[in-house]
Amino acid sequence: MKKFVSGLLVGFLLALPAFAAAEQISVVGKKVQVEYTVFIDGKQLPVNAIAIDGTSYAPLRVVGEAIGYDVSFKNKTVIFESIPKI
Repeated sequence: MKKFVSGLLVGFLLALPAFAAAEQISVVGKKVQVEYTVFIDGKQLPVNAIAIDGTSYAPLRVVGEAIGYDVSFKNKTVIFESIPKI
């Protein structure tokens, strides 16, 4: 019985941080509260920004390319590189 309770407690403690981390990074199932039209230098972007639970999300690739950057993603990192002017 003692091993069962110990195992149950250890299992609960191991599962708790994973649940908390998943809750922080997931927006699945959340409702988009507001959509914003985005303009850069007077031109409307083809994709809107959104707000979920008080946090706004903008489409990085579209915004980056609109302001003159080449945008790439590598190893969970967003890389903005200036495009050489010829």
